[in-house]
Amino acid sequence: MTKIAGDEEVPYAAFIRDISEKNRLQAHLMESERLAAIGSTAAKIGHELANPVNGMSLTIQLLEQRLGRQIRPPDDQTNATVKRLKDEILRLNDLTRQFREFVRKEKYEFQPTDLGKLIDDVINLQELHFVGRNVQVEAVVAPDLPAVKVNGDKIKQVLLNLLKNAA
Repeated sequence: MTKIAGDEEVPYAAFIRDISEKNRLQAHLMESERLAAIGSTAAKIGHELANPVNGMSLTIQLLEQRLGRQIRPPDDQTNATVKRLKDEILRLNDLTRQFREFVRKEKYEFQPTDLGKLIDDVINLQELHFVGRNVQVEAVVAPDLPAVKVNGDKIKQVLLNLLKNAA
């Protein structure tokens, strides 16, 4: 409040300023800083998880080599246990990779892509996996399907995950 000299009808005047936009920007800045801290922590966690998973992967490979050099081959239960361990380590590796990709800011490059060829590539890549599980995969793609602008690597990863889950 400020006293106005010489005006008896209006002795005081007030200046009012709306600071709601300033408060909104300040809250937005605080949220951005919080998310950046979470991202940094998540990246560290992803890195720290990858180290023991890699160690487990190397250990299971060494175990497989030792088992293969034994005079008597390992029994079915031992082979099944080793396979389960390998599968779980692969799953942990994949989850760790996905976690690190999630917290990393990625730049996507969208290129015109022939989806039919991309689907065939993914199926061919997983052919041994399907044969081992006695799974047949048939892709039916329209012959006149136009090229679409996508990130081919990301679409391949999606298709790969879908196929593995389906198998």
